[in-house]
Amino acid sequence: MSARHTLLRRPGPPGADWAVLPPGVPRWRLGALDTLLTPGEAVVLLAPSPDVRLMEAAMPGMSQRQARQAIPFSLEDGFAEDLDALQLAVGGRTVTSTYSVTAVAKRRLAGWLHAVSNAGARVVAVIPELLTLPWAEGQLSLSEEDGRVHIRWGACRGLSVEHALLDPALAAILAEHAPQRVCVYGAALSAPISRLDGLETVVTTAHGSDFSGIAARMAHQTTAVDIRGEEQRAGIVSLRALTPWRGTLLAAGVATLLGFAQLWSDIAALEAERGRWDGLARAAYRQAFPEDGPAIDVERLLRRRLASLGGTGAGRGGTGGTGGAQAAGVIDLLHAVARAQTLSSGKDTTVQELRYRDGALDVVLMSDELATLEAWRARLAEVGGALRGETLSAVATPDGARATVQVRGR
Repeated sequence: MSARHTLLRRPGPPGADWAVLPPGVPRWRLGALDTLLTPGEAVVLLAPSPDVRLMEAAMPGMSQRQARQAIPFSLEDGFAEDLDALQLAVGGRTVTSTYSVTAVAKRRLAGWLHAVSNAGARVVAVIPELLTLPWAEGQLSLSEEDGRVHIRWGACRGLSVEHALLDPALAAILAEHAPQRVCVYGAALSAPISRLDGLETVVTTAHGSDFSGIAARMAHQTTAVDIRGEEQRAGIVSLRALTPWRGTLLAAGVATLLGFAQLWSDIAALEAERGRWDGLARAAYRQAFPEDGPAIDVERLLRRRLASLGGTGAGRGGTGGTGGAQAAGVIDLLHAVARAQTLSSGKDTTVQELRYRDGALDVVLMSDELATLEAWRARLAEVGGALRGETLSAVATPDGARATVQVRGR
């Protein structure tokens, strides 16, 4: 990647100003794209970290051609979105037959490319900005920027989270990786992280005093894969590149061009508003479910979570499919417990606590004696249909008998 190319990034949320760094200019300039770029300008776009998922795929025993064909299907289960909605790009093979893989929503990528094209410039590469953060084997790299912390722990592994979510994110990373040292690039983190206590930690400004400075210095040195993939590299048509023929075009249809201009203005306004709401939705989802990592398609993720609560209707006589164990949702399980409790008239047995996890409902019961609790479990078997109840624990106490019964599909 040549240092003669202009760098472009969007450090803020969707709808915020762009930042551009032309060759030889010491500082980033902020503003709208049509005021920052010139017709025909060659641009390297640094894709925002929250929108790009970084992965590595091990494909031993395969040729590069076979591996590139197999990688999308080997990673499919890790995506909440359909593969058709994602742009996957696969990098070169390492000595351990591992490939770098990036994923970004096609709609998001198309929006970036259109914005640059409409400003008259041409994109020569799109690389994840997170991969400009320096990294070495055995190292955990961190850099804070405007309340977010960029984290990198592999050649193509990393994520960006709000500072408030840094601790659970590090917990998930350290559960799978054991770095030997921590390197904080730019200024020290705004708050200490106790989870990193005991690891050798170095703070350095050798590559820049903040993340934007690091990206400016390291972008031209990175070997990151172009996330557009092969099918996107044929080039981008620039409206302002047609300047020499603009007079002819205007003469041919001024009214048509004005209509298109109004249409593009409306689309841009709608895209900015949609981008703002998308950003708010992703932030809210990451705060509620930090263990899921980057949320590219929030609507699909939420639909999956809601579907997991619904089950198959097994607890109300549904078949739940043929063969094998039947899955039951929380609604089925609560329905069965309510019927069992109704048959007992609520006099002999009381429900003290309900805990739902992994397709099973743990019911904590109190009664006068253990035999009464066992009778309650028998009633559950009668009314539960395809559901079954298993006593996890039962103990007699001075106040009566206490048991935990787990209800799940057979």
